[in-house]
Amino acid sequence: MGLTQINTSDYITDTDPTPATTRTMSDWFTTEDRTGIGSDALGWMLAQGWKLDGTATDFDGNETHTMSRRIVDAEKMLKSMVDDYTKAYNEGRELNDSRYDEIVTLYSVMQSSSEVDWITREAGNATAEALILTLTDALTSDYNTYEDDTEDLLDDYGTNILAGINVRFDNLLTAAAQDLTNRGMYNSTIPASVDAGIETQRTYALNDANDKIAQTRVNQKNTLHSAKSTMRSKVIQATERVWTLIGSSADARLASRNAVMGALLTFMERRTDSYPDLAEIGKLATALGAGNAAGFQP
Repeated sequence: MGLTQINTSDYITDTDPTPATTRTMSDWFTTEDRTGIGSDALGWMLAQGWKLDGTATDFDGNETHTMSRRIVDAEKMLKSMVDDYTKAYNEGRELNDSRYDEIVTLYSVMQSSSEVDWITREAGNATAEALILTLTDALTSDYNTYEDDTEDLLDDYGTNILAGINVRFDNLLTAAAQDLTNRGMYNSTIPASVDAGIETQRTYALNDANDKIAQTRVNQKNTLHSAKSTMRSKVIQATERVWTLIGSSADARLASRNAVMGALLTFMERRTDSYPDLAEIGKLATALGAGNAAGFQP
């Protein structure tokens, strides 16, 4: 079967970062106004960053001044910075969590797809196993049929040989009797001696033939037994190889499954989400609170 395809774009979202924008820092500043400033304080106020907006003279000739200056509003500045930091941090956390979830999902899809492939392959292994067992059974059956047919032939082996020997010696007896008759010696004791000699030769010939027939049958049975032993050994070896391959395949699938799970667990264990460093924000607030207005002039 073909390998199950995994389209990573179905699980991973290409999220572009939010473009950074320049904040309007004029929001951080505020304008202070002072009226009725005497001339004796004018120099000090100017040194502190105030500017003279106007001068008025009363009925007694005394001058008073109106002054203003732009200063940083520490509370607005701190709030703006904390808001920007928190927004950026939350955006980063959200993207990080989204990527984390997508990777875990992709691991799960890879694991599931692999298991589908493995299960299908296991079904194929079972089919191959059944086919091999069928073939080995067929080999055994075919050999048994061959053995039975061969042994049936051996059951009749030698019958014609023995019959031929008997015919040959029967013919010798007939020929000897005829020869003695022709000589006029058939009624003497000679025929009995001749017949005894021929029968003795018959017995030797039959015994020799039976020994050879028996040896042929033994040799043939040994050959069949050796062939059967070899065939069974080959079948056992083939079956063992099949089981070894199936076992190795199962072990490989298990190792692959465990490797995917191990990689997933390792990835999950490496997750270290960062959190806002509130100490730095506290230091910033302290610095803003400790500063004087002049120190935060534009």
